[in-house]
Amino acid sequence: MSARDGGETALDPALFGAWADEPGGAMEASELAFAADGTGRSRLTNAAGADDLTRFRWSCPRPGVLVLREETFSEPGGTAVPVDATVRTAYRIDQTEGRTVLRFDQPVEFAFSYIRVAGELRSASEAAPHTTSPGG
Repeated sequence: MSARDGGETALDPALFGAWADEPGGAMEASELAFAADGTGRSRLTNAAGADDLTRFRWSCPRPGVLVLREETFSEPGGTAVPVDATVRTAYRIDQTEGRTVLRFDQPVEFAFSYIRVAGELRSASEAAPHTTSPGG
């Protein structure tokens, strides 16, 4: 099934890599990473000690539309538990003050804007050493 006939197999290479929410003085931080194999992860940390990791599959059913299908969620020292949630949002990427900015119409991991940061993710399995797989 192709992106043209409603499937969600297309990936936008402009999204590949790591992104961090734009600083805004909040006591929490969000990070996203999109791998070229269609996997990814999000991480939410805050001053209260949260360090939550979500692994997902992602696709772009048409230009400017992102679909994230969350697969597992974990906290530090915990086992990843299965989740079944989907986020669908429009997005755009532009340059602002010399930075590449990813903007969403709907919040992703509590943020609407992310800036590109150094780092590359080949697959979501590279993320977060504080988790273990279900059953392992």
